[in-house]
Amino acid sequence: MRLNGVTYRWITPLSEEADREQMGVIAQEVEAVFPQAVTTSKDGIKRVNYPMLVAPVIEAEKDLNREIASLKERAEEAEAKASSLEQKNLEFEKRLRALEKSMRPAK
Repeated sequence: MRLNGVTYRWITPLSEEADREQMGVIAQEVEAVFPQAVTTSKDGIKRVNYPMLVAPVIEAEKDLNREIASLKERAEEAEAKASSLEQKNLEFEKRLRALEKSMRPAK
């Protein structure tokens, strides 16, 4: 789902408040995803019924929270694995130094 938040001014404001800069979404973009949330007047002006977008936004937030939790878990697992590999690497370096030392000719 790709909806863009925008700011705009009405070409022909219907009230003093409508003459101010507005915030919203592009009705055509919403219509492509949630056609039931957009109405078209007789003069062709499309309007978004914003309350109808609340439930999809809540569900999208839930999906994002699940994805974030999953990514955090994967990051923690990767950090634990990296830590384990670092420890093994230190052990191998220690063993390598001991082997190299044991292979040096006696003086």
